[in-house]
This record gives sequence, C-alpha cells and structure tokens, in this order.
Amino acid sequence: MKGTLYAGFMERRGRKIFEAAGCYWYEVNQRMIMSIPYHEPMDPAPSEVIELVRRTRSVGARYLAPEGDGLVGGLYLRRKAPYEVTTVHRKARNRLRHALEKCSVREVEKSELQARGLQLNLDTMTRQGRFDAEFGEPAQWNRLVEAIYSSRGVKVFGAFAEGLLAAYAITLTEERWLHILHTFSASEFLSDYFPNEALTFELTRCAAEDPRVDSVSYGVAGLVNGAGLHEYKLRHGYEFVPYGYAFLLHPAARLALANPLSTWGIRSARRLWPSMQTIERIASVVEGARATSTRHGRPTLTQELDLG
Repeated sequence: MKGTLYAGFMERRGRKIFEAAGCYWYEVNQRMIMSIPYHEPMDPAPSEVIELVRRTRSVGARYLAPEGDGLVGGLYLRRKAPYEVTTVHRKARNRLRHALEKCSVREVEKSELQARGLQLNLDTMTRQGRFDAEFGEPAQWNRLVEAIYSSRGVKVFGAFAEGLLAAYAITLTEERWLHILHTFSASEFLSDYFPNEALTFELTRCAAEDPRVDSVSYGVAGLVNGAGLHEYKLRHGYEFVPYGYAFLLHPAARLALANPLSTWGIRSARRLWPSMQTIERIASVVEGARATSTRHGRPTLTQELDLG
C-alpha cells in the first residue's frame, strides 16, 4: 500500500493509523482523520469513509480530491527539471544569493535538533499566531525528535548561520518523491541571513540532481490564509497544482455543524475574530463538507443516521 513510510513516521509520532478505502489514514487534531499519501487525489466510496469515521469515533475525514470537489485547494509541486539560481523568480534572487553566501546547508544531527529545534519552533509559531503542542511542548517535541531519527526515509536538513541552526526542514523520501513536511526558523536570523531561502534552494537543487527523486512536494495549501507562503513557494520555482479538499463528516457532526443556524454562527464568529485560526479552520471544514460531492451519490443525512 502506498505511503507506508509516511504512515510509520506518523505512528511513531503518536498518531493512530487506520486502513480504509484502499489507503492509510491518520489522526490529526480536532479528532479529524486524513488520508495517506496526502499528495495524491482520491475518489473513495463515501460509505467506506463514513464507516471509518464512525469506527474511529472521529468528527470527520479529509482527503485530496479531484479539482472541483469540496474546497478549492492544491499541491505545491516541483517536477524533475534543472534547478539553479536563475530558476528562482528575479525578485527573489538577490536575497537568495545573499542567503547562500551567509548560510551553509547540511543534514542536521540529532543533538543539534534537540539543542535548537524547540526554540525555532516557538519562534515560527509566534510569528504565525498559532501553537501546535507537538512542536511547542517539550515532551511531545522530544517524542517527535525520536520519531524522526528512527523512521526510514525521514531526514532533517538545516541552514546554519554563524555556526547555529537558523532554519530546518523535516523531509521524507518515498516512492521517488521528496516531501518537505515541516519547516521552522529562528527569528533572530531572518532579516540578515535569510536561512529559509538558502534551505529551500538547496533542498530543491539536491532533489533535482538526485536520480532517486522525480518530484518534490512542498505540501498542500493550508485551511487558513497563507498568501505570503503561497507567493514564496511560487517564487522559488514551485507550481501550484489545483485540487479539491473533500470533507466527509460524522452524521452527528454534520447535524451539529452544517445546519443553517450553526453555519450562520460560524460565519459571524469568523467576521468578528478574523485572525483566530481555530475559527478559520472550523469554518473551512464546514464549508468543505457542504461543498463536497461525489459521482457515486453520497448518502443523505437521514440515510447516514440509519447506518448505525
């Protein structure tokens, strides 16, 4: 089954792994489950997904779908092609050249990640106005570090400035894909050293020269506003391939969240607190569930409630 290495990595991180509809699924926050591999669109039978949601007592399931199904989304992709400084958008080249002069990029040793990683995580999440306990709480972070260095196909690469880890990326190589899964950076080096630019460039350049890699994935667009990150990835030579984000909710969750009154309340909260990412994510899930359709004829809510 595809995504075995990714599923194993997520399991070592403490996530529950399930099998249904011909693929793996893993548990994420807010009791949602997501499909593996995350970068391949799928069109599963709704009944199989709803059965999985019931069996796992989840709120719902999310998966990448063909364009036009669910929310508008997509994947950041770099196909196999030569990659050099001139590949990067001209407006970003001066900063990139400066970054490559000031920073060195190499694989990060476990002790280096343990010493500096948590602070880089906190810096990044503070800038982004969010908090993820896996990257910000010491015990969970230590478990993640252990998972990284005990999982096949997983490596960490970092940009170093003045001998210190200034930015790092957790990557996974599987089935001729390089996945850039997570990136974090120290605030103190951003304005003078541009470590993220050096790291992105060297990861992509090395993948382009690696005969074992055909494509690089820089993740999918998030559920919250990420215009700056979107522009950053495009300027560094990635294309945005449109897909849909499909959501199938547990019948009870659909009844509670997707009814007209709840939808009105969520939209009102979104207008009142536009910077709260939790509300933004809930609103996206509800909108995605309402927009998700299938060519197989999804059961009505009444039919789903009758399933058990």
